[in-house]
Formats: sequence, C-alpha cells, structure tokens
Amino acid sequence: MSSAIRRAKAEDREPLADFASASGVPADEIREQYEKFYIMETEQGQWMATVAIEQRGDNAMLRMLVINPTKCGMEEMVRFLHEILAVVQQRNFRKLYLVTPSPEIFRPFGFSPVQDQQIPEPLQSGISESGEDTVPMARSF
Repeated sequence: MSSAIRRAKAEDREPLADFASASGVPADEIREQYEKFYIMETEQGQWMATVAIEQRGDNAMLRMLVINPTKCGMEEMVRFLHEILAVVQQRNFRKLYLVTPSPEIFRPFGFSPVQDQQIPEPLQSGISESGEDTVPMARSF
C-alpha cells in the first residue's frame, strides 16, 4: 500500500482529534497541539498513523503515537518510525525520548530504557500519567 507522511495542518485539527481520541488520547490535547503532529496517510487520504514531536531545546519527545491497525501493518509502521526519526535528525535534536508500554518495538530503532529522571524536566509533563507498565526510553543522534 502506498502512503505519504506529512506534517499536520490547521484543517487537520478536528480530524486529528477524532482519529487520536478513538484510541483514548484526549481530544483537547490534540486540538491544542496539532502543529506538532505528523500524519501517515494512504493515497486515498485515509489516516494510518500519527505522532507528535515535542521539542524542548535540543531534545525532543515522541508523544501520542496512534496507529490504525486496519490501515497500518508492521511494514508501514516501521517505515513511519524511520521517517519520523529522519525528521528528528534533520531538525538536529541531540536526543529523542518516548514512554511506551511496548519497549521491544522501539529497541530496533536505537532506543534504550532510561530512568524517568533522565528525561529533561521540560519534557517530563505527563510521564507520571503514563502508567506503571510503561518504560521511558531514549535515543541519541
């Protein structure tokens, strides 16, 4: 399946909130931060995946990764993550962080577990709400 990855635009605000809230992500957070999101979509414009890149200085955090499992298989997800990592590298971030319940997915992409306190303070918002079964991870560039 052919797909494209692009940065979210103002007209994506409501559809993005609907797409992410279907996976339990608070819609209000999405609406307020839509400009941080990247969207993977099919040639027909159907959304496959989305993720926000939150920047603080020369560090960034991936937040609110949402995958549509009926449209985005493993091959597409891998491509999406590779392209998001390329965006992060082009923007010259020193380190990229994320918090996940599935660390095994991110290890092949160069992420390693870290302690919560190793994540820079400006990026720590929301980490405590991620749950006990989540693992903070980081990748250097």
